[in-house]
Amino acid sequence: MSKLIAILRGINVGGKRKILMADLRTLLEKEGFQNVSTYIQSGNVFFDKKDNLSNTEITESIAEIIKKNYGFEVPVLLTTHE
Repeated sequence: MSKLIAILRGINVGGKRKILMADLRTLLEKEGFQNVSTYIQSGNVFFDKKDNLSNTEITESIAEIIKKNYGFEVPVLLTTHE
């Protein structure tokens, strides 16, 4: 499995669209993401790639999880560790 980084755009800026990283880690783990970690309140999430999902499916899944649990849309960018 390769390590991926999801960059969540426009969260935790100026007190708006606040997402606690500990809560996000828990949500993603419940949805089957593995070895999830975050970097402070930056909106950067590190995890192992699920081999059965494309990068597009992963970004859509993360965006859907956030919308369902927080009620707002967040653009999600995906990149590799390299």
